[in-house]
Amino acid sequence: MGESLKLSESPTYREAPLTEGGRGGYSSTMSAPELAPSSSSVEEKAMQELLLESPRWRVGPHGLVEHAEPNGKWTATASGVEVDLNAVSFANRWVGWVVGQKGTALRTDDCGRSWHAVSSTSRDDLIGVRADDWKSARVTTRTGTVYTTSDGGSTWSAERQP
Repeated sequence: MGESLKLSESPTYREAPLTEGGRGGYSSTMSAPELAPSSSSVEEKAMQELLLESPRWRVGPHGLVEHAEPNGKWTATASGVEVDLNAVSFANRWVGWVVGQKGTALRTDDCGRSWHAVSSTSRDDLIGVRADDWKSARVTTRTGTVYTTSDGGSTWSAERQP
């Protein structure tokens, strides 16, 4: 599952770490039995490793899309738009979504190397996005309407409000 927007220290940037499923595996060597770690320490360690291994992304004014390099420096990627961007979310290492002003919605399927505009059913500012999988995402407008897609952004449906 993707992770939603996480605001950074700078008010002009919005950033979110890329998230993807946990890593599994086993060791073929046997050693003396050890006490099992608590589930909370295992989860905490897994999250720390995931965040250290995964690039972080941020978006901002005038179509800004950047990711953090392992050395901590931010590298810009051309978004192809000039509007302010408000949120970023990745479903996995390859597929991510960015949304912004005037109904702008962008998608990548190559780890963020290139971004492509997808259709949007709203001209309202989009302020939130959650990438669910390689073809599905949810976006939220400034007025609170939520739209979903399950075909990579070709079509969108408004969710029913309670």
